[in-house]
Amino acid sequence: MANEDCFKAAYDWLVLRMKRCIGEPPGGVFYPIWAWHSLDNKPVKVDLRRSEFNNYCGDHYILTIDVPYEQVLLSDEESWHFVLNNWFLSDAKSEKDFDKAEAWFDSLSLNEQRQVKEKSWESIFDVNEIVNISFHEF
Repeated sequence: MANEDCFKAAYDWLVLRMKRCIGEPPGGVFYPIWAWHSLDNKPVKVDLRRSEFNNYCGDHYILTIDVPYEQVLLSDEESWHFVLNNWFLSDAKSEKDFDKAEAWFDSLSLNEQRQVKEKSWESIFDVNEIVNISFHEF
């Protein structure tokens, strides 16, 4: 499967979750606008010299947008990579627990793996620390 196909599947999964949490998008809108609410769980003005942005060339811009809270689905950017790469997102806190969870996951049938993996992705929306940050603290 080409990377673009993997990415499309991940974004399609995200769109379905957004529809469940936020509702249907406006007419003609198929994919959401992706924006960072905070960086490192802090509402800071982003420094475009940070390593996260080093691989981009051309002009860079920072936009400040005002979106009603009920039209936003917050997710953990780092955990999003598990969805993007089609990986199982374990809740393991140690290497031993991680190895145990991976062995358990590998023992499942492919259909069970798909179901467990997609259920594990729901944890990317567990952003309690971020929710407590005001949208207007910049």
